[in-house]
Amino acid sequence: MTLVPQVLPVTVADMQSAVSLFGQYASKGVRARDTIHAAIMKNHGLTYIISSGGHFDLIPGLTRLDPIVLFQAASGSTP
Repeated sequence: MTLVPQVLPVTVADMQSAVSLFGQYASKGVRARDTIHAAIMKNHGLTYIISSGGHFDLIPGLTRLDPIVLFQAASGSTP
């Protein structure tokens, strides 16, 4: 819980936003559960997500941080 000290609930507003996002991005490969993550983030003003899923790059307002790149930067290694 050090990395994620607060777990946010899923609200009705989040689900409404997720349905809208899914309608926009499902055809581009964004899965329903990922639109829920994106909706919660947007509704709480969060902009960074650690994920290997490149489809998060399609959603405006979100900045995806690749976990492999983060690990390499933290450990000083290169690909």
